[in-house]
Amino acid sequence: MTSTLRLDVSTNDGIQTIAITGELDAASCPELERCLDGCAAPAARVLLDLRGLNFMDTAGVELLERTYMQAAHEGWAFAVLTPGERFLARAA
Repeated sequence: MTSTLRLDVSTNDGIQTIAITGELDAASCPELERCLDGCAAPAARVLLDLRGLNFMDTAGVELLERTYMQAAHEGWAFAVLTPGERFLARAA
């Protein structure tokens, strides 16, 4: 199965933003998970921008939940920006 996920990572004012486009599913979750792991650090500030996402299955939802819990446990900020420009979840 071929991943249709695209990740664009940028940093502005100390916030690492990961803008994703395409589909977040079981096939593409490992790619996003590696990217998130690379951003995770004490006191890090990570924003996951879902506005370009076309589809997300339960594997994607589970990854977001795990990342939220990881951020809360390790002491870094994690927020998710939805298409309505609302924050879905925020840790730390």
